Amino acid sequence: MPTRPGLRCSASRRDVRSRRLWLSAGSRVACIGVNDQRIITMNAKQPITATARLFAGVLLLALCVPAAWAKAPDPLQAAVQRGAHLFATDTFGGHGMTCQSCHSGGGKIAGQVAGGGKIPSLANAAAIFPRYSPRAGKVITLEDQIRGCIAGGLGGKPPAYGSQALTDLASYLTFLSNGKPIDMGGKPE
Repeated sequence: MPTRPGLRCSASRRDVRSRRLWLSAGSRVACIGVNDQRIITMNAKQPITATARLFAGVLLLALCVPAAWAKAPDPLQAAVQRGAHLFATDTFGGHGMTCQSCHSGGGKIAGQVAGGGKIPSLANAAAIFPRYSPRAGKVITLEDQIRGCIAGGLGGKPPAYGSQALTDLASYLTFLSNGKPIDMGGKPE
């Protein structure tokens, strides 16, 4: 990093994580940091020049502010990831099967049940609900279908309506349907 002759800057990896920068000019040393309230602080053992202070402040901002103000994880993306994890790993207390046991490729491709019957992919699942279910004799939602599949197909205990698990699974299936045209009551792909 370019500096004026006699002006040295150093920041170890640990210092960068803790948002501190050491600046030295001859016998003058300063520690500049960003505290938890994102306020720039300086602790100089001896006075340093305004130029060095300005340089250190700019360098500190370049190194540390992105870490200090990093964007929090997207809650929707987190729900989709949790739903994908549940889809692939959770048996819901059933017979040892997961959603992915029947719905291949994370639900992205057509699957097959143990008896050899075909199961369509879930690529448009969120786009075709609500839909009429002849078996239930009523119009059902995506959440109803998820709960029915867990109870009937997996022999498990379905997540409660409004629960985080059901929301995450519905978020994942909606993610799979992203970009598909809405076709309420349509056929699965």
